[in-house]
Amino acid sequence: MALRGYWQTVVSAHGASSLAVAVLLGCGIATGVAHWTAERILERDVKRRFTIDARDTVSSVESRIRAHAEVLLNLQGLYASVGQVSRDQFHRYVEHLGLDRRYPGFEAIEVVRYLTPTELPSFVERTRSDRSLNPNGYPDFHIHPAGQRPAYYVIDYVEPTLVGEKVLGLDVGALPLELEALERGRDTGRVVATKPIKLAQDSNGQPGFVLRAPIYKNGYPIENESQRRAALAGFVAAVYRMNDLMTGVVGARTMREMHIRVYDVGYVNEHSTQVILYDSLAPNPNVVRAPDEITSRVSHSQDIVVGDRSWRFVLAARSDSPYEINHALPNLILVSGGVFSLLLAALVLSYVRTRRLAGSLGALGAEQKAILENPLSGILYTRQGTIVRSNQRMAEMCNRASEELVGLELGALFVDASSLQDVQNIESSLGRGRPVALDVRLRRQDGSTIACAAYGKMLAGDGLAGCIVWVIMDMTDPEQVETERRDHEAALREANDRLTASLQEVGRRKQQIELLTELSGMLQACIDTGEAFKTISYYAELLFPGESGALYLISADRDSVVRGAAWGQPTAHSEAFVPDDCWALRRGHPFRPPEGKFGPICGHVDEESKATRRYMCLPLVAQHQPLGLLYRELSQAEALIDPAQDDLAVMLAEQVSLAIGNLRLREQLKGQAIRDPLTGLYNRRMIEEALTRESAHSRSSGKPLALIMIDVDHFKRINDKYGHDGGDMVLRMISSILKRIARANDIAARFGGEEFLLLMPNTTLETGEQRALELLEEIRAMRVAIGSTMLTDVTASFGIALMPLHADGPEELVSAADTALYAAKNGGRNRIVSATIRLQGVNALAESA
Repeated sequence: MALRGYWQTVVSAHGASSLAVAVLLGCGIATGVAHWTAERILERDVKRRFTIDARDTVSSVESRIRAHAEVLLNLQGLYASVGQVSRDQFHRYVEHLGLDRRYPGFEAIEVVRYLTPTELPSFVERTRSDRSLNPNGYPDFHIHPAGQRPAYYVIDYVEPTLVGEKVLGLDVGALPLELEALERGRDTGRVVATKPIKLAQDSNGQPGFVLRAPIYKNGYPIENESQRRAALAGFVAAVYRMNDLMTGVVGARTMREMHIRVYDVGYVNEHSTQVILYDSLAPNPNVVRAPDEITSRVSHSQDIVVGDRSWRFVLAARSDSPYEINHALPNLILVSGGVFSLLLAALVLSYVRTRRLAGSLGALGAEQKAILENPLSGILYTRQGTIVRSNQRMAEMCNRASEELVGLELGALFVDASSLQDVQNIESSLGRGRPVALDVRLRRQDGSTIACAAYGKMLAGDGLAGCIVWVIMDMTDPEQVETERRDHEAALREANDRLTASLQEVGRRKQQIELLTELSGMLQACIDTGEAFKTISYYAELLFPGESGALYLISADRDSVVRGAAWGQPTAHSEAFVPDDCWALRRGHPFRPPEGKFGPICGHVDEESKATRRYMCLPLVAQHQPLGLLYRELSQAEALIDPAQDDLAVMLAEQVSLAIGNLRLREQLKGQAIRDPLTGLYNRRMIEEALTRESAHSRSSGKPLALIMIDVDHFKRINDKYGHDGGDMVLRMISSILKRIARANDIAARFGGEEFLLLMPNTTLETGEQRALELLEEIRAMRVAIGSTMLTDVTASFGIALMPLHADGPEELVSAADTALYAAKNGGRNRIVSATIRLQGVNALAESA
């Protein structure tokens, strides 16, 4: 009523024209606001999409660099386990990794040697004569730039070889920008990146950087900064041209749609001037160029850490890209709003003339709609006892559709004639304008009845004359409502239980993924299969609580499968079995026996597992080569097999396969680096390291250290007479005798040519002489079949030295033994001579044949 009065006041005071102008002005303001709002919404949506894509781009670059850093850490681990890697081994290892295919974007992989001035000449000479990759060696190898420095950081190995030949011998420590990163990596032990630099192998002046991980001498402590400095052996490094890195990671489409700039901000937690590292619109940006202002309205900035340095990515939308704001829709809103305002003003003029009639009809319609949409009461419109209209609630009460009620007589809805008679009598009373109320029983479609209260009133007006509206309320016992409430509560409780179970399952899967990730890191740190077995057993019990299992590896001769680890209490007690006993190893796929008494079953399981068939075998495969078997025994408490746990077991088997394969490759490389290929004994480099280690232990513990040096007599005659094959057979038989006589803590090695060494910790001179005598007699008794000839006169000369009796250090110990051996040779060969104190002469222990 107040609104109607306001309309009348406005129209009477200003007229219809003033009202139309006001409407036009109001619509214009609303259109302007809508245009501004649409612009903001579109801009916000574009910025949101751009931010998501920009973060994905930065994340891709970060992931690629992190993958390269993992490669450096693997190389660092290789050096930590092997100690020294030759140029050929490094080349084959990097080639095996397939870095250019699996992790594109880097320029080269390098090894940098840390050298003191005294070590430099021997290093240069050794490198020039290295023919492991190049048959001609490297006769032009030299250190550059020239000059005396307190320490040198020289590039020794580079892969690919052709890319890095021009930088071999470069002392990167002579470059100030590189020296800072080298010293930081040496002192912290972390992977460190350089500042933006111009690469020596790049003549185009493109900016680049180097990512380096320090490598330390094997066996040296590296707990603090001073220890790391003393133990430094060099670095492994990945070299990048920034343009190549970004082109390899970021797609061409992204380059067309975004302007990408990367700035080097400096080391983490250190304030430094921003220096541009990459600009997608400048193929060769100036390394010292200052950062530009961001002019695009759609941009994103994000910092990441690369090798202890902070990089700032600044990405902005380019023109004609999908991130450009489209003004078509806001402009369409503006034009449409103007047209709508004019039309609305015209309609207002017409509306003012018909408002009284429309108001009356609207009030009546609102009243009828409110009555019909009442969700609590049934509504019926009747004329002369016949239903002409009803609402949805009335249909629900009758258990019928609304359309089925139209045309029915009221008598069809009531139980007895008395109720119908009451209604017919009341209609005559309603005709006189008096509303009535009565109690009736309503008949439902299924024949049941419900008690209701009915209220009736006669309607007046055009089209409604003689029509009665009935409001009918259900008076059913409230217990039915309570029953429905309880059913609804039970349904909600069940849904909540399902949701809780789902959340618990998600939490369990998250914990399993975290355990798998943690296991992967632990396996990478294991140095042998023994450590790997213990680690796998521990995490398997966490991943499969209540279950038991075992890990089997295929033996070297591939004719048996041997247990290496177990967890829980597996009923399968087989310590070894033949590969054909397992269906998983036969097929190369996970195997679970089918349910029931029939079907294939593995021969290596016990009778209980054969009966219950609750086990699973998963083959361990790396590089298409079977390595072993992961065996699971399912808990009897598990009523049903959980497919999610089977998937988890497959993921565990894949991780274990990769770890065992890496360990075997690492052990193979280590064996190649420290073993003599002809005899299988340790080589000269290994025995020299053992001499240094054992002599230090002898000095600290006060226990004696004995060394026997053996030289085959007249070996050149054997080679000349029987050929090199005959000589090799003699060397192999002598090495077999050394392996058989050597104790567990003794170290036997081929020192070079026909010379052998036997290093015996905690051994007195008398015991050493006795061991030498055993060797001498064994060699004299040798019978070597060379073709149709039997060689029977092989002899050897022996020199024995003892620390601290004859020497104070490893070099003196070898020299003393060598002097004693020389005396044995001069004394007629085929004998044992012990060194005298401090090399003051020889005391021969003559042994007759």
